[in-house]
Amino acid sequence: VRCKEYRIDSGGAGRQRGGLGQRCEVQNLNSKPVQVTLLADREHHPALGIAGGLAGAPAAATLGAKPLNLKGKFSLPPGESVSLLFAGGGGFGDPRERDPAQLQRDIALGFVSAEAAQRDYGINTLEASA
Repeated sequence: VRCKEYRIDSGGAGRQRGGLGQRCEVQNLNSKPVQVTLLADREHHPALGIAGGLAGAPAAATLGAKPLNLKGKFSLPPGESVSLLFAGGGGFGDPRERDPAQLQRDIALGFVSAEAAQRDYGINTLEASA
């Protein structure tokens, strides 16, 4: 496992932000190809938000720059890595009602980007930090 971390901006915006998805990168350290089977969902239907909350990020997987089907089998060549992007949860409530201190904390922790704060929550982070 080369990487396992939270996905920035993967939790749907809301008064209560949706749970974050993860990014996991797995490398084949063997000298031969490894057969990998994926059986995941939320690729085409992300978790919906409720009561005005926004949907979470959908799931995805890539081998290099090539997108992979989340229900299928493929060969992972020696030294190559597969990147798995797990879906985020949907938000609850109107994002513009989120406590600004909680949103600033999310930004500081790398859970929400400044761009998403402005786009989804209507908060200009430059003005909010002044």
